[in-house]
Amino acid sequence: MTKVFIATPTSKLGYLPGEPVLIYRRHTGEGPATYKSVITSFCTIIKQINIKQMGREIIGYNEFVKIIGNKSVFNEIELRNIYNKSNVVVLELLYNGYLGKGNNINHKTLKQNGWFEGYPYTNKLSKEQFKRILEMGGKNVQDIIID
Repeated sequence: MTKVFIATPTSKLGYLPGEPVLIYRRHTGEGPATYKSVITSFCTIIKQINIKQMGREIIGYNEFVKIIGNKSVFNEIELRNIYNKSNVVVLELLYNGYLGKGNNINHKTLKQNGWFEGYPYTNKLSKEQFKRILEMGGKNVQDIIID
């Protein structure tokens, strides 16, 4: 199953096809976000598609919507608002698995281990850090291809 992640970065993203990534769900409700913002799943980058850079349109809105297809939780108004940002990048992802209820890794744990500095998609983890997070999430890394 493939998914898309729509990023509006302030700097260039450095993802390459084949790289593993962790999916981070940011808590926006009540209560301390550091305990409720969590890594929930893991994917592999299929491709990075630059939609807009520094306000310059690379791909038009209609093509952007086609790329997103039914792989987004955003409605048309939200997609338009995202598209109107200065920088827009779509990451196409191959969904590999999830950590599951009770196994998600929260922001506090990530920060305490030095794995979370700055904005989620600007964090780069080493192979060992990535494996350690999966292990903390209850996964047997022997069963998961990371290279």
